[in-house]
Amino acid sequence: MRNRILQHICNNPEIFGETGLPTSLDAILLSRQSFRRSGRQRLTWLIFRAGQPRPSWVARHYANPRWNDLLEQEYAICAKLHAKLPVSIVPEPLSFALLEGQAVAFERWFDGRTLSAELARQVSADTDSQALYQLIEKHLAIVRDLILTLHAEAQPANADDLKRELLGCFQTLRSGLVSLDPDEVMLLDAALSRLLHLPPALPIRKRLVNLDLVPFNILRSPSSVRVIDWEYHEVGTLWFHEPLKFVYWYLFDLSRLGVLGVSPKFDVAFKQYFAGENGSLAILFNRFLCSLDLPADDPVLLQRLWLAFFLREIDLIASVSSSLLSHHWITLRPQLDVVLQADGLRRAYLINELQQREEQIKTLVTEREQTIQQLSTQLAEREQNIAEQKREIEELHSKVSERDRALEIYNERLTALARDLEESQEKIRAIWSSNSWKVTRPFRFISRLMRPGRKRVLYEALKRAYWSLPERTRIALSPALRKAVEIVRRDHPKNNTLPPSASSNDLDWLAFQKHVLAKRSSYKGLFILEHTIDWNVPLFQRPQHMATAL
Repeated sequence: MRNRILQHICNNPEIFGETGLPTSLDAILLSRQSFRRSGRQRLTWLIFRAGQPRPSWVARHYANPRWNDLLEQEYAICAKLHAKLPVSIVPEPLSFALLEGQAVAFERWFDGRTLSAELARQVSADTDSQALYQLIEKHLAIVRDLILTLHAEAQPANADDLKRELLGCFQTLRSGLVSLDPDEVMLLDAALSRLLHLPPALPIRKRLVNLDLVPFNILRSPSSVRVIDWEYHEVGTLWFHEPLKFVYWYLFDLSRLGVLGVSPKFDVAFKQYFAGENGSLAILFNRFLCSLDLPADDPVLLQRLWLAFFLREIDLIASVSSSLLSHHWITLRPQLDVVLQADGLRRAYLINELQQREEQIKTLVTEREQTIQQLSTQLAEREQNIAEQKREIEELHSKVSERDRALEIYNERLTALARDLEESQEKIRAIWSSNSWKVTRPFRFISRLMRPGRKRVLYEALKRAYWSLPERTRIALSPALRKAVEIVRRDHPKNNTLPPSASSNDLDWLAFQKHVLAKRSSYKGLFILEHTIDWNVPLFQRPQHMATAL
C-alpha cells in the first residue's frame, strides 16, 4: 500500500500542488487504530518530501476494502464542508483514489499543535494558575466556535428524533452487555427513565456530521484550527455529546497532569467536578456548556445530559469494536454511578417524579370515572340483550321439543320400513335357495334367448364359460377365438358404426365429433380397446435390454 500511495502522488503532481514530478517521497504509517474490529481499522500515512522534517500530505484508508463506500462518503462530506463553511475546520481534501481495489483519501497536512500538547506545555513551563485558566478559557472558546459554525448548517428536527436516537443507544448497551448483574440492569433502566425527560429542555438540531471533540484531535496554528478525526458518516441530533466529550477528556488531561491536586484516579476528579468541588474550573466548564444552550445551571438537567453522554460514548465504541464494549462499560461505570447516585440530584429528581406521578394519578382517576360510566351503560345494554336472548332460547326450546316429537314418529316409521325390508329380503333369499329355482334355471336361460337381446345373453354366457376355463386352455383357445371374432366382424359390418379413416385406422376430429361426441348422451364415455399382443407372445424389449446391460 505504501508504494501505491507514493506512485499515485507521482502520477498526479498537479493535484498535490507540485509543479513537476516529485523527485523523492517517503511515507510512514502513523496509526492503525488496533482497537477497532477486524477490517474496520483506519490506517493513517504521513507522506514527506525529500529532506523535509514535516509531512506534506496525509493518506487514510480502511484495512478492509469492504469499507470503501464509507470512506468515499466521508471524503465527499469533508469536501462539502471544506467548500461550504466560511472558515474551514476540516483538513483540505485533495484526492480520492481506488488503488488496486483499496479506496484511499488524500488530504493536505495541517501544521499545528493539539490542545492537549498546549495544555501540557503550559503546565510544565509555568505554575501560574491565572495563565492556565486563560489558556483553558481560550480552548473552550475555540471549541464553542467550532460547534456554533456547524450549528449554522443544521437541519430541522424534533423531540421524537432525539428520543429515537437515545433509545437506540440504550438498546445497543442492553443488547451488547450480556453479563449485566441485576444492579447494573436497574442502573441502566434508571438512566433511561431520566433521559426520556431530556428532549423538551434542549434545542433540537440535526447535524450533517458529529465531531470527535477530544483535546488531542484538535490542532491549532496561530491562524486557524482543524479537527482531524470526525464521524463524517453520522447524521443525528446528539450534537450535545460533543461539548460534554470535550469537557470529559479535558478534565482527564488536567487530572493526568496533576493540575487538580487530587488523587491520580480520574474517577475522583470527575466526582469532584460533578459535585462542584473544582471551584473555578467547574464554573468555567458549566459556563461553556451554557453558552451552547445546554442547561448546565439546572442540576437535574445536567445530570441527564451526562447520562446521555455516557450512553452515546459506549454506543460509539460498540459501532467500531464490540470486543471493547464490556471493558468500556467497566471504565465508565464509576462515573455513571456518580451521576445517578448524587444525593442532591436524586432528591430533585424524586420531587420532579412525584409531581409527574401526581398528575398521572389525576389523569388516571378521570379516565377511570369515564370508564366506569361507559361500563355502566354497557352493563344495562347487556342485561337487556340477555333478557331478549332468554326469550329467544325459550322459543328455541319449544321448537326443539316439537322437532324431537316429529323425529320420534319418523324413527318409528323408519324402524317399521326396515323390518318390512328385512322380511322381503328373507323371502327372496328363500326363493333363490329353493330346489325349484335351481331346477328351472335352464328354462329361464332358454326363455331369455327367445326374447330380444338374446345375443347379449349368449355373449355373456360364453364369456363366463371362457373365463372359467383353466389358464392353459384359455391360452390354447386364444388364436382360434381371435379368428372367430374377426370373421364375425367381417361378416357383419353393420356392427362397426365408425367408418375407418382414409389415411389410417384412427379417427380425425370431424369424424370423432360426428360419430362419437354426437352420441355422448346415449353412453357413459367408457372406451375399451382390445389387446393386440397376447400374454404368451415371446418379446425381447426394454426390460430384457436393461437386464442384458446390467
